[in-house]
Amino acid sequence: MIERTLGFRDYVGDYQRQLFLIDHAGLPLKTVLEQLDVLGEEVVPVLRREFAALKPAHVPEAPTHASLVAAAGGTKDATVYAAADDVTGQAREEVEA
Repeated sequence: MIERTLGFRDYVGDYQRQLFLIDHAGLPLKTVLEQLDVLGEEVVPVLRREFAALKPAHVPEAPTHASLVAAAGGTKDATVYAAADDVTGQAREEVEA
């Protein structure tokens, strides 16, 4: 599995995200949990190490939540308020007053 995954970069280039399908076709929970353990303890550490060693200098670091928040200008209230309450019909300003 490790060699196959490392081989993906040969035809797709450098990439920053990998999706693993673990809970497929009704596998028993015990099997899924065992696969997660193997993935986290044996596979992912090797993939991270190998991809980091092979990454060309021109490839940027993968974005993290912290880097995306900083690029957007820092933390801010991202709550989207409805124009009016669906039940009472009152606008937000009327409720706060």
